[in-house]
Amino acid sequence: MGGTIELTDVVLRIIGAFYAFVGFVATRAGLMSQLLDQAIAAIALKKPPRAQTAQNAWLIATAALVLIGGVLLLAGLQLAAWVFVASSLGQAAYIFYVAPRFFDQDDASGGGRRATTNAFVIYAAATAFILWAAYRARLLRLDEASTPALIAVGAGLLLYAGYVARALWWSPRKARDSDDGAVLRPFPEEPSLPPHESNRIKVMADYRCDPLWALDEERYGCFAPEMIDLAPALAADFNAWAAAYDTSFDPDDPVVSLWSEAQHQAHGADGRKLAVRLKRERPDLMVYVMEGDIGVVEVHADEAP
Repeated sequence: MGGTIELTDVVLRIIGAFYAFVGFVATRAGLMSQLLDQAIAAIALKKPPRAQTAQNAWLIATAALVLIGGVLLLAGLQLAAWVFVASSLGQAAYIFYVAPRFFDQDDASGGGRRATTNAFVIYAAATAFILWAAYRARLLRLDEASTPALIAVGAGLLLYAGYVARALWWSPRKARDSDDGAVLRPFPEEPSLPPHESNRIKVMADYRCDPLWALDEERYGCFAPEMIDLAPALAADFNAWAAAYDTSFDPDDPVVSLWSEAQHQAHGADGRKLAVRLKRERPDLMVYVMEGDIGVVEVHADEAP
């Protein structure tokens, strides 16, 4: 690339920034779709459909390629042209072959497909412009790029990879109640007896956590209902209840609730019914629930389910 800055260079940076942002937004949407599919399948006591799982994986991979191309273009690297070409070919294969035959067969109106096609046409035009700019030597080879630029690109892509990995595979550490029973925090690295052996059990939903919690002294954290002697149907209902709660949060900002107050109240009422069922199946245990403004309260087997 020459020493002078042309309008082409400015347009390339704008395109790069735009598609880096689009790639991140599309990745977030794909990850959210996958989370919702898993939660819905858990409620129905079924595995997510293979086609839906494959579609989410394809869309997340496509979004990643779009973001990578945008970041490379933002840094003015020639490698961006090849990434844009690969992404364009992948999008074309998806729109004109894979989606209509495997994923979107029920899209009778074709509205979603038309919007995707329009976005692809714009992306293909941007790809053609980038190839033209590369031909005119307005993009740098890797050996021509500055070290700070390469470090910035590498750091950005590593952060993105960490974000995706965290969303796909990370589970938060177990938590315990604060003294007032209202605030949860990661429990310290201190010796703890197995939580599922607790004689006092609290039923509580928390983001990406198991629904049963130990309340005995020196027994901290949550555990899966399968770890204690319960009927398979009740254990499955507990897991579905916990999975449904995960859909109430934005995975990127769990502080923000996506549910209405009525939805939270209905979910809490279902949790109390599960707690009563637990008490009836295991009368040897003391069973509690977390009640919104009240805190931790005990449930009894003679309560209405």
